[in-house]
Amino acid sequence: TQGEVLQYEHRYKIPEDPNYFDKLNRLKTSSLLKWASQVGAVLANDREDSACSEFANRYGALFQFTDDVLDLRGSSTKEAWQDIREGKVNEVLFLLLSSYPRLKKVLLEAFLTPDIRTEFLEELKYYTKQKMFTENLEYTLERKQNECKEATRALEPYLGKTLDKLVCLTVQRLF
Repeated sequence: TQGEVLQYEHRYKIPEDPNYFDKLNRLKTSSLLKWASQVGAVLANDREDSACSEFANRYGALFQFTDDVLDLRGSSTKEAWQDIREGKVNEVLFLLLSSYPRLKKVLLEAFLTPDIRTEFLEELKYYTKQKMFTENLEYTLERKQNECKEATRALEPYLGKTLDKLVCLTVQRLF
């Protein structure tokens, strides 16, 4: 719930610090995964497993990022740009705004009206197809995927290969 509160407090605002998304992920998506990965170890011997915890944090960040990409593109279960319509700046939108800083002012103006104009969403869509953004998006996705795979190494030989497959499937849902 702390993550939801943090996100609610930042509605209709553009985060200043990219570390905001790390904190949000730790308090939201990753916290649920961390709890699920730790409950067995805690019940069995009253201590957390740091390798499982690290993987949960990394995987939560990757999962949330792929969800943000799906928000930008739309999917069979989610209308495109749903987060921005709710006043939320997700990590992928933040990456877009960082790639094209002039869009920040336009977004802040758009947030002043009750509904985001279709023309503005079309302008954002145009920028999402530009090389600078697509390269930044691919780089960030690859970095997050590699961080997950690195975290699985500490779980070898037990879960490493299985979790590697999970990481790959999470990214493949984008294609």
